[in-house]
Amino acid sequence: MSVPYSERMKIYNEQKKSATEKAMNSEKIHYKSTSDPERFKEFLEKRLELWDSLKSNVIENGRLKKGFTNRYHEKMYDKTNEIIQNLPC
Repeated sequence: MSVPYSERMKIYNEQKKSATEKAMNSEKIHYKSTSDPERFKEFLEKRLELWDSLKSNVIENGRLKKGFTNRYHEKMYDKTNEIIQNLPC
């Protein structure tokens, strides 16, 4: 026996709503790292130096080194810098 489309959509929406509410009301799980945040910050600061040197060393003899662009290194530098600034320590 076939169920009309409008009823199927109504059932689908009710199930979706109940699943969403169940997910919103469930216990939230947060990852807690046991690693030292200072060591991670030091690691990122060293990476920041690496990205800084790479973004200035992309050009060799007036040509871009094969496979690398200055834009990639600049983006990685900016992302790493943003992570460092947003760290709580």
